[in-house]
Amino acid sequence: MKNLEAIWKFGTAGFRAEMGDGAHQLNKTSVVKIAWAISQFLKPESRVVIGYDARHHSREFTELVAEVLNAQGHQSFIHAEIIPTPIGAFSVTNLKADLGIMITASHNPPADNGIKVYGSNGAQIVAPDTHEIEDLIIKSPSFDEILRDESEIKLVPESVIDAYYAAIADRCHPGLEPGSSTGSRIKSGMTCDFPITYTPLHGVGTKYALRALKEAGFKNIQVVASQAKPDGNFPTVKFPNPEEPGALDEALKLAKETSSELILANDPDADRLAVCVNQQILSGNEIGLLLANYLLENFLPLKKGGQGGFKPLVMTTFVSSRMLSYIAVKYQVSYEETATGFANIMSRAFERERDLGEKFLFGYEEALGYCIGHQVRDKDGISALVCFANLYAKLKYENKTVFDELDRLALEYGLFTSLSWSLKGDLNNLLSKAENLPDLDKQGAKVPGMTLYTGENDLRLIVRKSGTEPKIKFYAETIAHPKNLGELQKIRQEQMAYLENLHTKIEAYVQG
Repeated sequence: MKNLEAIWKFGTAGFRAEMGDGAHQLNKTSVVKIAWAISQFLKPESRVVIGYDARHHSREFTELVAEVLNAQGHQSFIHAEIIPTPIGAFSVTNLKADLGIMITASHNPPADNGIKVYGSNGAQIVAPDTHEIEDLIIKSPSFDEILRDESEIKLVPESVIDAYYAAIADRCHPGLEPGSSTGSRIKSGMTCDFPITYTPLHGVGTKYALRALKEAGFKNIQVVASQAKPDGNFPTVKFPNPEEPGALDEALKLAKETSSELILANDPDADRLAVCVNQQILSGNEIGLLLANYLLENFLPLKKGGQGGFKPLVMTTFVSSRMLSYIAVKYQVSYEETATGFANIMSRAFERERDLGEKFLFGYEEALGYCIGHQVRDKDGISALVCFANLYAKLKYENKTVFDELDRLALEYGLFTSLSWSLKGDLNNLLSKAENLPDLDKQGAKVPGMTLYTGENDLRLIVRKSGTEPKIKFYAETIAHPKNLGELQKIRQEQMAYLENLHTKIEAYVQG
């Protein structure tokens, strides 16, 4: 049997594990022990808000956590129903809680569940706080010795949900004049009546995404019926991750049948956003860069004039595209890369705001995670969904497509071609080979656990072990500088062919 010390370590998004009866699995015993550790970590009489998604046992685990915290003298607030993870994060700051907990395993397989922990600032906690909780889990009493009290558990008021939507309207509608009512747009000819296909992938998103889109003026929304209702079994997909091949097949089918150009998809806890345009799936980097440039182009003049001299900050991770650094230079905003995960992005953002007087505007990671402003201090697939719909409407008004805009960015900043993939198997053996690839120049790693290579075509290749799933991940990107549109298309094909060939060679070597 694996011991608790080896198992209960924070990953890039809290604790995640398969549900079951073992000591290394999520069950009543392990959840109660983790809750006890959190209760000891907190200051006396702390206020804690707890949310949960639609996975199996999420509500049960939520109640167990609340009962343990209450028995230790804390006050627990539980959401009355399933919510997206970003609303859980938002609830912490809105209620001025001391801690937030979200019971979710995001896009993991159906057998998994997890626990995310947020500090009083609404961001995921980081070291040394994570280490303190890990140490306390080891010291936790047995299940029968940990007290539980189900009395005095309170519900999160509905006003918190309303406040979340108000925050989205404030941050994600660049088409609105400051102070104008929702739906009143700067461009009188800009419309929102084009069809949008949406899927929550059997998660919690439908109710929340539809309200957000409709309040932003988008009415012509069709939801994939077979995936519209929350279902922890995720029956129509092999893997409930919108990055995985086949996950968006049902949405693509519906969009084709109804002549819908735009598909918006959330993962099961709605903290990620996937986008398809004209049956073509956009990469996380493409979505992130489109959103970043759009926000800087539309929001920055208003914010610089309205808040007096602050330095806007945009952020991403080491494994995401380097183009964001070029965009930041054009708009004269601050920029930084961090280790993978929004816990790292937001932790560093708070430090820069405190020490340098900067103001966080946007952050993203290539794994379909985006954060717009401060209202939610974690990735938020609902606000990103609204923002992308606005971006799409603006381009449509200008008789442009998303692909026209990507071409424009490539000609202005450079053609950044990226490809990512992952491998499962004997992780130690895979990682050992992946850390010693031939025919590439090995560089010093920026963070522990990451291997960096460079090569021709301004290649950057990063290898790391996943922090949420048992696999090794590879992130490759090249940079080229085409002079015109015709050259752009030719070089784009050449660069992707180069990366696909590199992928094939590396996979054969690592698995050989």
